[in-house]
Amino acid sequence: MDPKDVYFRSVPKFETSSERFQWITERVFIGVGIRKPTLVELQIFEVC
Repeated sequence: MDPKDVYFRSVPKFETSSERFQWITERVFIGVGIRKPTLVELQIFEVC
């Protein structure tokens, strides 16, 4: 299968026990990705 024919959509959810990074658990994110020959590239965006 040609890698340019494969794409991803995601809604990542983050968990942390760190107070410093607690903010990331309270936000909504969406992600898109593509498969390349040697890796998968993801881009994650915060929904405002």
